[in-house]
Amino acid sequence: MAFVFKDNRPRGFRNKNPGNIKYNASNDWVGQIGQDSKGFVIFESFEFGIRAIGKVLDTKALRGLTSIGQIIPDYAPAEDANDVDAYIQSVENSTGIHRDTPLSRLDYPNFIAAIILHENGEQPFTKQFVVGALSIA
Repeated sequence: MAFVFKDNRPRGFRNKNPGNIKYNASNDWVGQIGQDSKGFVIFESFEFGIRAIGKVLDTKALRGLTSIGQIIPDYAPAEDANDVDAYIQSVENSTGIHRDTPLSRLDYPNFIAAIILHENGEQPFTKQFVVGALSIA
């Protein structure tokens, strides 16, 4: 599916990395084609960018971070100039899930949609598109 955005689109859309995942040499993401001047991964497609968000959430779950209130401070830390409480509130409002409720993989599509909305100011992807991206091996 092709998505067309204005020239002044947010970084996450320019990089096909709607979760704004930072580059890390130890991660060789499927579909990664580089990094931008600010150190964010560039993906070849939105599917790979969304898939990567799911993989990040899987890794956080393995570390015991399973709720919005646990995941967001680690995903978007204050030391990276994020307003963590506003981010948590934004995700709570978008998903209808309380910050302390443990999430399952079934919650990922809505949680990822909320991350994309918060990171980019808009969320153009259907739930079906997000689910499809998460299913990429």
